[in-house]
Amino acid sequence: MAKRRDGAHAKYGSPFASLVWAFRKSDGRTVHVREVESGFDEDLLCPAPDCRSPLIARKGPKGRVEHFAHHPGARVCGAWQETSAHYEAKAALAAALSLNLPAVVAEYGGVERKVSPEGHLNFDTVEVEYRMDGLTPDVVLRKAGAAGQVHELLVEIKVTHGCGPEKIARIRKGSHAAIEIDLGKWKHRTLEAIHEAVLRQAPRVWLYNARQEQEALALKAEAEARADALATAMVSGLDAGKARASHAEGPAAIAALWAIGEGRLCAVKVGDDAVFSVPTEEWQAALAHRYVLGDQIDDYYMPGFSLVTAATWMRRSGLVRPAFREPLEVETHRALMRARPGFRSPQALVKQYLQAVTKLGPLQLMDSDRWERRPSFGEAVEAAQARERLRAKQLARSRRRLEGLLSTATEEERAGFDLARWERSPIPGFGRPLERLCGEEAYDAFDDVLDLLQAGVGWSGRWSGEDFLGLPLQGAVRRGVEAREAREAAAAAEKAEAERQRLLQLVDRIAAHAVYLMGSREGAVWMAPRRARLEADPAERDRAWRDLAEIERRLKAQAALDDLAAEVRAELEKAAEARLGDLAGWFLHTGNNLCDGRHPWDYTVDRHTLRDALRAVEMAPRPGRRRA
Repeated sequence: MAKRRDGAHAKYGSPFASLVWAFRKSDGRTVHVREVESGFDEDLLCPAPDCRSPLIARKGPKGRVEHFAHHPGARVCGAWQETSAHYEAKAALAAALSLNLPAVVAEYGGVERKVSPEGHLNFDTVEVEYRMDGLTPDVVLRKAGAAGQVHELLVEIKVTHGCGPEKIARIRKGSHAAIEIDLGKWKHRTLEAIHEAVLRQAPRVWLYNARQEQEALALKAEAEARADALATAMVSGLDAGKARASHAEGPAAIAALWAIGEGRLCAVKVGDDAVFSVPTEEWQAALAHRYVLGDQIDDYYMPGFSLVTAATWMRRSGLVRPAFREPLEVETHRALMRARPGFRSPQALVKQYLQAVTKLGPLQLMDSDRWERRPSFGEAVEAAQARERLRAKQLARSRRRLEGLLSTATEEERAGFDLARWERSPIPGFGRPLERLCGEEAYDAFDDVLDLLQAGVGWSGRWSGEDFLGLPLQGAVRRGVEAREAREAAAAAEKAEAERQRLLQLVDRIAAHAVYLMGSREGAVWMAPRRARLEADPAERDRAWRDLAEIERRLKAQAALDDLAAEVRAELEKAAEARLGDLAGWFLHTGNNLCDGRHPWDYTVDRHTLRDALRAVEMAPRPGRRRA
């Protein structure tokens, strides 16, 4: 690979080669390194007009990157710092004085508007590397307009690096129309391909277009007008719906806070919270129950919760009016604040509430907009909540299991039984109602009895106890045991049949292998007296596999001998034809003393007998020419 001469070359250089084009003096063409022979040719010069130093084509062995290098001692030109694609692109623009322009599309807030379509434009004059307003664009194209006005278009060629932000800022400051053409995919293409790409095919974007800028400002004004209209409608909805309905779970959440002594958390004063569809104490109770008492964690690596997490949950929980359940766009939010000076978004109200709770003590601010529960807060509350959660979990689990057990009993067996009355009465053997039993140590023993009952009426059909806890399950347990016994008998029969089928398949495999080795007739003859013994005796099956393995070994050995005989006979036939010509066939099938009186063809079966047969060929007289 050509050595990079300086730091500036790295900016323009290809990752594969620094110079792959040359100027051929004899015909004035620019040729690629793949079109010439390796080495020095005085007809090949540097393509830069201000250099024209002789070049060496370095191609070398496979794997080496083909490239041109300046001849040792030659003056290195300044154009060396540009890639060939970059240089040829500017040359193509200067020669053609035309190019395809991309469509002009204005955008603001996700809304796009086409100002002008793509088109091909011709120009009058061109300047390459022309300095203007502190800029040096690659190409400046000019076209005369009406009333003597001259329109300029700045063209930047991107091969490895695009136009930087500082240069784009200067272009915008000077209000210069400018595009950038991306030739990254054409940097190793032919000269014709590069010219076609820069003029028509390569991707191109506007770096600055005054009409595009003006249309973007118009889109912004339209967006602001739409936001003002939307804000007016939303504010009217807030004023018309001041009476807010209670949430289905709201009163329960408030009662839960007061029950544990934390009612203050649903009575925090905030600003205008009309964006919520429920009264203030309800959304505050919901937020406190989830994030203050519940200690929700929204990040695996970081404890606590963020403002965004809490506000997002509030918007999606049904506690916020429908119009405000999605994050407000910036323009809409600004318009709402103009229409209603006291307006607060759901996220702003949640933040205000969390800041107030932080002052009360339950929360502490970890960093910007992230909170966690204060370690010293609510240890007793957490313990009570843990006990209540355990009791509720055990009660719900027991009710599900009891309902499942009772579903296995018939209607006649359940007649006169009331599960609700049973739960309120002392359970036989435990002396306490179900709600009291849940959450106590004795619950584990009660749960074990339920396991036994569930096993008795379920899939296992086993019953090892006599206590039915006062539940009408005697008949269901009996039916479960009978069903298990029937299943076990059916499973045993199925297992025996599966074993018989497995043995038959194994015998069929042995028979198929015998046919594969010996052929259908011999295999069937070999298998016939053995089939009954193979089905009955595992030792006989093992013996059959060993016998077949020995047969396979012998067949492979014979095949190897046949292959060797064919190989040496082919050598013998070739030698005989070379010496005896048309008489070779007669010689090979005629008795010969050197082959023990046998035909050389039949005698030759290995390398040892081949030597004797070849000696016989050498001693055989050559056929003479016929006299004219």
